Amino acid sequence: MIEELAWRIWGHQEFHEDYNLILSAAVKKSLDLTLALNIERKITKRLLQCAATFSSSTEPKFREAAYKIAISIWVLSKNEYDGLQDIITLILSRLGNFPSIKLIENQTELKGFLTPLPLALENLWHEDNNTVEIFRGKRLLFTDFQRKLWSFLETGISVSISAPTSAGKSFAFQQYIANKALTTENFIAVYLVPTRALINQVSSSLQKQMREVSSNITVSTIPTVSNENALSNKILYVLTQERLQILSETTELVCDLLVVDESQLIAEDSRGIILQTVIEKSLNQFRKPQILFAAPLTSNPEMLPDFFGITANVINEQESPVTQNIIFLDTIPTNPYEVSVSMFLNPKKHFLETKTTRRGLYDDTSILVNLAWEFGCSEKNLVYAGGPAECEDIALMLSDIKEQERSNKKVDPLVIEFAKFIKEQIHKEYRLASTLEQGIAFHYGNMPAIIRKTIEDLFEEGKLEYLVCTSTLLHGVNLPAQNLFMLNPTKGRKWGNSQPIPISVPDFWNLAGRAGRLGKDLQGKLFLINLSNWLVDPLTEDKKLPIFPSYLFNIIERTEKLIAFIKDTEHSSGQQQGLENTFVKLFNEYRSNSLDITFGKINLEKREALKQQIIPFIEEASKLINVPEAILMKHISISPYRQQQLLEYLVNKIRERGASYVVPVHPLVEWKYSYESLWKMFKRIHTNLEKLPGKNREHFYFAPLALRWMRGEPLALLIEDAYKYKSKMAKRKISIATVIREVMNDVEQDLRFRYVKHTSCYIDLLKEALQRTENGSLIDKIPNIATFLELGASSKTMVSFIGIGLSRTTAATLTSKNANKDMDRDQAHEWIIRQNFEELGINNICIREINKVLG
Repeated sequence: MIEELAWRIWGHQEFHEDYNLILSAAVKKSLDLTLALNIERKITKRLLQCAATFSSSTEPKFREAAYKIAISIWVLSKNEYDGLQDIITLILSRLGNFPSIKLIENQTELKGFLTPLPLALENLWHEDNNTVEIFRGKRLLFTDFQRKLWSFLETGISVSISAPTSAGKSFAFQQYIANKALTTENFIAVYLVPTRALINQVSSSLQKQMREVSSNITVSTIPTVSNENALSNKILYVLTQERLQILSETTELVCDLLVVDESQLIAEDSRGIILQTVIEKSLNQFRKPQILFAAPLTSNPEMLPDFFGITANVINEQESPVTQNIIFLDTIPTNPYEVSVSMFLNPKKHFLETKTTRRGLYDDTSILVNLAWEFGCSEKNLVYAGGPAECEDIALMLSDIKEQERSNKKVDPLVIEFAKFIKEQIHKEYRLASTLEQGIAFHYGNMPAIIRKTIEDLFEEGKLEYLVCTSTLLHGVNLPAQNLFMLNPTKGRKWGNSQPIPISVPDFWNLAGRAGRLGKDLQGKLFLINLSNWLVDPLTEDKKLPIFPSYLFNIIERTEKLIAFIKDTEHSSGQQQGLENTFVKLFNEYRSNSLDITFGKINLEKREALKQQIIPFIEEASKLINVPEAILMKHISISPYRQQQLLEYLVNKIRERGASYVVPVHPLVEWKYSYESLWKMFKRIHTNLEKLPGKNREHFYFAPLALRWMRGEPLALLIEDAYKYKSKMAKRKISIATVIREVMNDVEQDLRFRYVKHTSCYIDLLKEALQRTENGSLIDKIPNIATFLELGASSKTMVSFIGIGLSRTTAATLTSKNANKDMDRDQAHEWIIRQNFEELGINNICIREINKVLG
């Protein structure tokens, strides 16, 4: 009956006229436009009656309309009508959106219900039904989506979820992990995140949850099993897929729960195959773990459990508990001081007003900056930028405007202190320090962890007005804001192509979900600037796209390119990563007689033809390779040809010049020995794996950078040395801003990814070469260079501090104050507890991080 009534209401033209009127009026008020609308009381009453009906429906578009009506009327009239809060609360309660009810209660002094008893009881029943009691009497009040998810989680069966960015799935996951950790005697979980930028954010949140539960639960971000971890029966690992790959190779890990966040990235060309491989290995190695797949806005979440052959409950949620108002800002070429303001009233663009701006709108950058300032004042704002350099430029321009217009508005003292910290830790001329002095920041993935995390915390705490971001926003970095500004958003460039890549439609809606977050905002505003000039119009296409694993895509859709890659025995490693990863996986499956499993996932029409095309070339390749299967299985992103070449090189050099010639020394030994050893190892990697030209001199730049990094030296020293080196090579003065970005990129993308991958392979091949040349006794003396590069530390004490959850910056600072460089994790933790940090002269930003990590 409710559904029939809802459809009848929806079919009336008068309803849509009133609906569009109330939505546009609320947006005009929120934008402080001059032509604000006064809504007649009878229209408000009619719409509230409609919303009450819609909120009892199960149809997503009706429920969305109910929420939009309720919030729009609240924005327009919250102080005008007695009892309005109760009606709004009733609607939101029927929607199961209790976080928004709490926000509305916080905006008024009135608490409780004035509504008739039956309606009040309905609300109380729904609230009670959505309340879950977990550890130690703690009670959680969930949305309907979260309650449904929780009921699935409690069964212990795997779950695959597609839900909007702001739905609150991560919160439910983390509460579930905490509850399981407390109530299960032996519990090991792995929380898989797509980027290092997310490791600290997720681990900090989990550590906070664990402190509420017990002090006997270890949260680790390091892909090794320390003595403390080995003795602990409750461990939570927060790792990237690459770190999980390392961990699974170094220990027989028995895992009870595996969370795969941003699981749609299995479709990503290169890293998607690594993600697939580590999940497959986890299923084989672990004792039937419960797996939680989470992805935003995919049309086929059932694909993931089907693909991996596991039983799972599937949730394909469409409803967002926070609405995003889409605002169009269109410049007028004939008048650079005017902008046309419209809003999206599905499926049309509805004109609101022409607004005069205080500054001229000319090129894209000035348009983005000036409109973000014009429409974002006094709220928290995100501005999307295509890359780090653009990020910095936009933040500087916003800072300049603020300095001119609101010089009397004080910036929080902690932000000023953070700016000073950045000058010390990065460089006195780093642009971030300058913008922070105006309460404005920028954020991108290559920043040091403590800098990135402090920015995120300050923004969430409301101490920053504007935050300019790159695509780090796409994969789970939680930066809630009222407003998000975008102008032709792009996401990097293809290899060898100067043209930017437009963000995909799912990525656009993933970004859109950052405008307004559950429990923090009732609604968000998404400003689309000059949409008609964008490379892609995301509003004209389906929000949801199907997931299709990149491994199968390369086999089925890129067959000829894949075969050409396999036939070329001299191909380099790292240049065509998607094809290379596919080749390695095919080769490993051929060796382990499991190719039929892969081809069995391809439809029957194509299966046999593809097998006949591809398998003969894999067979030919296998005749040339004698690298042990275990090594090839471990290094799933490095071509078997290149591994074979490096193995042969190492065996020959050991026989010609002795084992000491190719065995690396520890980074902490005397500089001249460690430096010579490292540049030679990098040179061998360049020559045998990457096939770089013989005249390439990258090793003379990256070896000293890597050595200083592994020794724990401050990033500021690395930047200063790089600036001198690059200036000398260029024979001219170069931009320090550019060098800072380049060094951060060199550290994050080269040292902590490229060289970690290759040195790990080098060490394993070296161990094999030592065995083949009867030098096996030297294996235990090989330092773990790959881990040192990943962490930026090589003393046991500094590694222990990082293992606790501290950033490299704070870990290095504490290590410098400690005479014992050989502390394990427990000793490091006890040492921290005993210290008076102010007496030690520790910076307040580091102290703030320590307090957050250790509680």
